[in-house]
Amino acid sequence: MLVWLAGASMLVGLVIQEAWRTGRVLEVLRSLLFGTGYQEQVLGLQSPEWRQVGANLALAGLSLLNPGWLLAGIGLFRARIGALRKPLLALTLLHGLFWIRYFVPDQATFVLPSLGLLAIWAGAGCGSRATAGVAASGARGRALMRLLPQEWRGGLIYILLGLLCAAGLPWLLSHMAAATGCEVRRSRQLPFRDEARYWLVPWKQNEDSAARFVAAVDAQLGSDDWLVADATAAGPLLAARAAGGLSDHWRLVTPWSAPAEQTGALAALARGARVFVVSPVKGYAPAWLLTPGLRAVQEGVLWRVVGGE
Repeated sequence: MLVWLAGASMLVGLVIQEAWRTGRVLEVLRSLLFGTGYQEQVLGLQSPEWRQVGANLALAGLSLLNPGWLLAGIGLFRARIGALRKPLLALTLLHGLFWIRYFVPDQATFVLPSLGLLAIWAGAGCGSRATAGVAASGARGRALMRLLPQEWRGGLIYILLGLLCAAGLPWLLSHMAAATGCEVRRSRQLPFRDEARYWLVPWKQNEDSAARFVAAVDAQLGSDDWLVADATAAGPLLAARAAGGLSDHWRLVTPWSAPAEQTGALAALARGARVFVVSPVKGYAPAWLLTPGLRAVQEGVLWRVVGGE
């Protein structure tokens, strides 16, 4: 309990501060436990889009294409870890159950806690195999058996296969997708992002789609223009503006903007100002844009809001 409090102290402090500031303790606790915009998904009450679920399962499955995960099964059924077994098993089942019914567009990314717990089981399985190998090989191979799953040659091949799968398969699959024209289709397309490469290749040191998007937006928007950005697109824009890399002659409205700014964009549209959104799609565009009297036409990397016809 003390260890948990030490780790959660910052979060607990923020909760107490917000409850003290607003005086709405139950509302703050509800926001902490279930969030606001994704409450239905957290509780598993949202109806799934099976095509999206299938794509997320396929993407998450890429992380399991490695023989190293077989050790997790050995750890689960054979490793002797004493009192840790039941709480570790409970955590694994809890995270796995949460993930499998958390239907959001980027569901595949939320498999990470489950993968971390499976890695612990794999470590326990590796230790179990190493212990068995030590008992079988005697003192001569004792030091080496602590590092390799079974015996020296087989263990080395096992490790090399794991490294090859971890580094080689994403590279191979991304090139196959590019060569065959296979695309990762989403409910909305982000400018400059190669979705297949973005999701299939785990390393992102040369992924610059967000920076290119920010530069294109700043070049496109003029004085007194408005941009209503969703949470995903707002992140790089806010970061660039905070770093001084974005001009301030146009207005940026994000999900974290004050309510007056949210309604201000609609008022600006009524008086003839240019108002843009990143994606005119339900879940990303503001609710007022999806009314019958308005529509969006693409201009550059953005969509301009105009009156309906």
